[in-house]
Amino acid sequence: MIEVSNIRVRSFDLDRMDLWWEFHTTSEDLLDYDIYILRSGSPLGPYDQICGPLLDVGHFSDIQGGLLNSWRHLYYRIKLVHRQTGASQEFPDNNGATSEAPLPLDAMEAARIEEVLFREHIGRPAWLFKKRSFGPRCPHCWDERMQRATTRKCQACYGGTFIHGYMAPIRFYVQIDPAPKSDQVSSVEEMQEQHTAGRCIFFPPLDPDDLIVELENLRWRVTAVTATRRLRSPIHQELELRMIPKGHIEYAIPMPNVDLENFPAYPEREFTNPQNLTTAVAGQQLDMQTLKDVYRWKS
Repeated sequence: MIEVSNIRVRSFDLDRMDLWWEFHTTSEDLLDYDIYILRSGSPLGPYDQICGPLLDVGHFSDIQGGLLNSWRHLYYRIKLVHRQTGASQEFPDNNGATSEAPLPLDAMEAARIEEVLFREHIGRPAWLFKKRSFGPRCPHCWDERMQRATTRKCQACYGGTFIHGYMAPIRFYVQIDPAPKSDQVSSVEEMQEQHTAGRCIFFPPLDPDDLIVELENLRWRVTAVTATRRLRSPIHQELELRMIPKGHIEYAIPMPNVDLENFPAYPEREFTNPQNLTTAVAGQQLDMQTLKDVYRWKS
């Protein structure tokens, strides 16, 4: 299989996005492969095919990206398919290529240290649902003539107005501050509002209107994101969050298959304090009874 590398995504135009890529030196014939261009609004997909098959090219211009949305991030993959065998492979094989500035070496080290901090000390596991911002509109609630949704409680798009509403969930570690509780009483209903702040590492990239789901089924709407950057490359994200009241349509969004019984809900190092690999492996199953005895918790 031919390897693809050095994928660049750049553009100075608002009506197109240009992709360049290179092929590794090989004795195989490039004409034996079909090239497809895949695009998504989330680094982990799902990816949709937008062009192909192409033959022996190293450049593509995406004129359907919709670059007028300031918060939209587009991610691309190059898919090669061997004509005779049908074998296929996508590049890059981890996250998609994007126009974001690459991390310099010192920023990579800072991001690595912060990732350890969130994963083992101050963060909790959560899931990010990135809201779809392009693609086919929801056929159940979108009014083409009025160019607006007819309801915000659509079971097909969960209020997102695009088909499926949200991208595939991404598991990550986040720290969310305690939120003050307040009631907002109107002539129609009483709203229980909670606004707070949070923070996480540079990945996954968060945008306003994205959805965060905690293990306790607390669901937060991202209202603002501030990124700490090094040479225009993000290494840290500060979040402003609003809790979604229970009963809203966002609580109908299906979650991935998770073993809730054995899923770790906390950074184990803060409870087990392993000093080497042996004690780290032995302490993976946290003894809650021991913790109750130490801290005198009541059953």
